[in-house]
Amino acid sequence: MGCSAQSSEINDFNKLGDLTRQLNFSAKCVSGFSNGFLFAVADIMENELLLCYKNPQTAETINCYMKAAPETAEPLPPNTQQWQEVDVLFTFYQFDYKFVPPDYEETEEDTAAVNAGSLQLAWGSSEVEEHIIQGVVWQEDDVRYMLSGMDLTLTADEMLDMAAQIVNSDNQKEILANL
Repeated sequence: MGCSAQSSEINDFNKLGDLTRQLNFSAKCVSGFSNGFLFAVADIMENELLLCYKNPQTAETINCYMKAAPETAEPLPPNTQQWQEVDVLFTFYQFDYKFVPPDYEETEEDTAAVNAGSLQLAWGSSEVEEHIIQGVVWQEDDVRYMLSGMDLTLTADEMLDMAAQIVNSDNQKEILANL
C-alpha cells in the first residue's frame, strides 16, 4: 500500500472507526508521531489493518500493519535488536531487499546473503533495485503490529520510539467508541 488513496482506503484519521468495523480485533492507532510522520491513508486487506504515515519534511513513508496475533510466533530476520517496555517486547530488524527482473540470475553473493537472512529477493521489476527494509514488530493484547519502511533515515531507536508511541496511545478507546 502506498500513501495515495484508493477507492477502499480512507484518508481521514477520524473515519478510521468506520473502516475498522470489519476487523475481528481492536488495534491501537495514532494520527501522527513526535518525529513528524503523519497519518496519510488506511485500508484493510485480508483482515489486516494497514496505516500509511508520511513525513512532509522528508517525503519518507512508513507503514503500520496490524492483525490478530497468530497462535505461533512468526519468524524474524537475523540480526534483530530487542527492547522491552513494561509487558511489550519490541523487535527491530533491518535487511537488504533486491527487486530484480524476471530473467535475473541469482549470484553466489545473493544466494549466500539470502541463506544468511540478510537479503530478500523479489522478481518482477524492470531493472535491479536495491533497498534497505527496516521495521519493528511487537504483540500487544492479541494484536500483532509491524511498523516498516524502505530506505528510511530513521535509526533503530527512532523506530522503537514510534512503536512505543503506539503502545502508549489511548486511541484504541477512541476508535472503539466510534463503533
